[in-house]
Amino acid sequence: MEGIRVINPVTGGSIKVLMAEFVDPDEATGVVMSAPAHDPYDYLYVKSKYSWIKPIQVIEVEGMRRFPAEHIIKKLGIEEARDPRLKDTVKELYKNENKGKLVSSIEKFGGMETVRAREAVMKFLAELYVSDTVFELSVKPIYCRCGSEITIMVIEGQWFINYADLNWKKAKKCIDRIKTFPPDYKRQLPDIIDWLAQRPCVRKRGLGTPFPFDREWIIEALSDSTVYMAFFVITKYLNAGLIREDQLTDEFFDFVFFEQGSITQVSKITGIPKELLRRIREEFDYWYPLDLNFGGKEHKTVHFPFFIFYHVAIFPEKYWLKGIFVNWHLVAYGEKMSKHLGNVIFLDEALDRWGADTIRFYLLHGSNQWRDFDWRDEECRVYQKHLESFKNLLKEIVKEKAKTQLIPRWMLGWNQSSK
Repeated sequence: MEGIRVINPVTGGSIKVLMAEFVDPDEATGVVMSAPAHDPYDYLYVKSKYSWIKPIQVIEVEGMRRFPAEHIIKKLGIEEARDPRLKDTVKELYKNENKGKLVSSIEKFGGMETVRAREAVMKFLAELYVSDTVFELSVKPIYCRCGSEITIMVIEGQWFINYADLNWKKAKKCIDRIKTFPPDYKRQLPDIIDWLAQRPCVRKRGLGTPFPFDREWIIEALSDSTVYMAFFVITKYLNAGLIREDQLTDEFFDFVFFEQGSITQVSKITGIPKELLRRIREEFDYWYPLDLNFGGKEHKTVHFPFFIFYHVAIFPEKYWLKGIFVNWHLVAYGEKMSKHLGNVIFLDEALDRWGADTIRFYLLHGSNQWRDFDWRDEECRVYQKHLESFKNLLKEIVKEKAKTQLIPRWMLGWNQSSK
């Protein structure tokens, strides 16, 4: 294909096809538009192999010169595509360009914010029937337990929610008020919110809530289970048999969550005594808003943003969340635990082999909250030896001081319980 010319279906201009080693053939069609003004890889590649090509500016970024890719590469002193800093440089540049706008000279879209322009251009191309959609996994490759790579299946009639709609971006107001652990995550959240666009909201299989607009579908988990903590108060009364599932009407939730409606009327509709309704409402008001939501780092770009989205969409501001705590993972020998890899550490086996005190000591002393903990059996054995040495030392102290009876009771108790 190298050297052939293709026609831009919008402008009618002729474009030459070039070959590039850094383009991933497994990404969509494997053919991408070269943008040396905005992509550091493109800029370096074109400069070294096709110096006759002149970059064309599309996006204006505050604080950067005409060609942002050139600006950031020269600023960091990067000279070749093998520079290990280049990957993070691309991410940083794209993040800045998301806050930029299209140059005013571009017909139809000039001056438009980058995020809005992306959606507008997609719509424009679709209306001209000169574009197509390729569905891809956001994180890949992903493999099933059989070892085969997972690919996307297009489901006919799928429903989507458009999170690129500016009304969803009101979630940033909530982000301004929350605390995150680590604090760095709070700075990342606005860009994640801007990045989220159309996502499927229903599925055909599994447990879930029937989709009200088409009962053949079930609401997908991210679209209905990110406010589950609001249901905890109600669950208590369900489990106690004080209320039934069929009594959980719209009027019930409006009253409990939003204090809307007459308690007399809600009691009449649901059959729940007024005093019980009042108690549930007061208990919900006591526990909400949520102080802190804990979750793994894999939820940083999916679950947590939707957790924010739906709290902002459903609840009044006084019930918006207060904080998010991100946990890192336990890995083994630098790799994610997997039955397929055979490196899973089962807790009961670890307890039998090392003992509870050794595992506690190893994890507490060797872990860092904002980094994966890399389990290694030989390191765990070192901690076990330390504890055995400490135990033997205590035994010697007890033996030497037995005549004086000045030994603290806790030490005697520990020694006896550890025999």
